[in-house]
Amino acid sequence: MDPVNRISSTARISLELPKDPTPIFHLEGVAKRFGAIWANRNISVDFLEGEIHALVGENGAGKSTLLKLLFGHIQPDHGRIYWRGRRVAFHHPFQAQRVGIGMVHQQLLIFPRLGTLENIIVGAETSRFGWLNKRRTRSRIAALCEQFGFDLPLDIPASELTYAHRQQ
Repeated sequence: MDPVNRISSTARISLELPKDPTPIFHLEGVAKRFGAIWANRNISVDFLEGEIHALVGENGAGKSTLLKLLFGHIQPDHGRIYWRGRRVAFHHPFQAQRVGIGMVHQQLLIFPRLGTLENIIVGAETSRFGWLNKRRTRSRIAALCEQFGFDLPLDIPASELTYAHRQQ
């Protein structure tokens, strides 16, 4: 089986039954090509709430390409992507983030001289006057860390974070 077809199969492990049977993500015939090379071809899959998926394949099999398609880094050449039942076409990661989609990148980009909090808010939307309320933003990030069980030290330089903390 070639690498392109291998990624279209996923093993499903559900920790609990989904509350809503509507897929969070639904991909229908999604394909991406770079010149003569098909990175993804005819990918159709549903991702339900509460499921954990593993995307496994050799280097160059198209795993990262598929995730970049879902997150708006690149656009599919064919097919349709649905988010919570609505067809979407994210043209930038900010659009995906606005609806609650996040991505942990393989190569982490941090600014080692900035603090942890500052690294998190780089690129955050400012208020209508162009300023970011740092106190409110810090409070919101601390609440999210607590909600998701992240023990993330917000007040140290990013260069001092462990690799696990950098991924959070």
